[in-house]
Amino acid sequence: MTDNVGPASHDDDDRNKPIRDWSWSADDQNLTLGIGVLLFFLLGAFGLSQCSAAEDVASDLGISVTDDDLLERTEDELSDADFELGTDAISARENAGVITLTGVVANEAMKARAGEVAADTDGVARVQNNLTIATTVPPATTEAPAPATTQAPPPETTQAPPPETTEAPAPIEPVAFTGTFADNALTISGEVPDEDTRAAVIDGFTAQYAPAGITVIDQLTIDENTTLDGGTLDLVGEVSSEDARVAVVSNATAVAGSVGMTVNDQLTIGELSLDEEVLALQEELDALQAEITENVVFDQSSDAITPVAAATLDKVVAAMNKYQRPVVEVGGHTDSDGSDQLNLELSGRRATAVANYLTEAGIDADRLIGTGFGESDPVAPNDTDENKRMNRRVQFTARPSF
Repeated sequence: MTDNVGPASHDDDDRNKPIRDWSWSADDQNLTLGIGVLLFFLLGAFGLSQCSAAEDVASDLGISVTDDDLLERTEDELSDADFELGTDAISARENAGVITLTGVVANEAMKARAGEVAADTDGVARVQNNLTIATTVPPATTEAPAPATTQAPPPETTQAPPPETTEAPAPIEPVAFTGTFADNALTISGEVPDEDTRAAVIDGFTAQYAPAGITVIDQLTIDENTTLDGGTLDLVGEVSSEDARVAVVSNATAVAGSVGMTVNDQLTIGELSLDEEVLALQEELDALQAEITENVVFDQSSDAITPVAAATLDKVVAAMNKYQRPVVEVGGHTDSDGSDQLNLELSGRRATAVANYLTEAGIDADRLIGTGFGESDPVAPNDTDENKRMNRRVQFTARPSF
């Protein structure tokens, strides 16, 4: 065999070399970066219309192409347009002339406006508007508790009526009756809780006023929620005199007090006609007649006024002072003892003595006249001392005129 001496052939060297490792070395990465930078400048030469292609190529190579000045200018434009920048508002990122907006704005109009401001910034190729619309506005959150607070009272309002329905009698004010005097009649109006109370009230007034000739007219109505206790009886209308007013109020108080009511006196004293005054004065004189017969007596054949007689005659003066227009005839009477003529003269002197006493007490003399009737008008047979005493009397008669 012949030995092969000398260097091996090129083919042999290639076969003996180890297989090449195709993993990326540092030099390879630097080469790639260089290619990326070159591409960026090439794309710039072609103009902004080719930015999208440059971005795609840079992205494929894992390279970010940024322009810090463009981002800053975009943010300035947004700030000048009154958009708030930051983590809690709008954030902007720039990559190869593309501005990406993220964050939260209040509405669609603000989102569109932010996109327009960013797009109008010099150098921005495209805007990726990823802004979102706020779904919850803070004021709505802060106002949410308010309706709960304002809605709390309605349950109280809806619950209020039941107590009013079940406790209806409690808040009702005590009733006020009205007693109206007119034409010698008393009309009672108002409300009572039931028929028994109505009957008791009307019967009470009738018992008080019937003896005085006053008619009671019932105009009461029934209301089961009414209470008399604590109520009032208003007396209205006209009465003939102060004494009549006192009598009316006294009688009404007796009835009202029996059912827990009080009397409110609003009566007025009306002006009477002459005939009405004559009638009223005569009623008072008749009421005094028993006392006059008992006290206004004279000694045998005398016409002198005794102190006992004077005390009773002062009551006649008071009655005449209440009714100023009627005149009064003072009639003197005797028993049958003695002659008719003497008795006639004696009765005349006694009547005149009484009239003079009344005049001296203040009654106008023109309102008085004394008349003697002698034994001609006895009120009892002259058969006993007591009956004779009854016939020796003075009697008063009221008249419109003499």
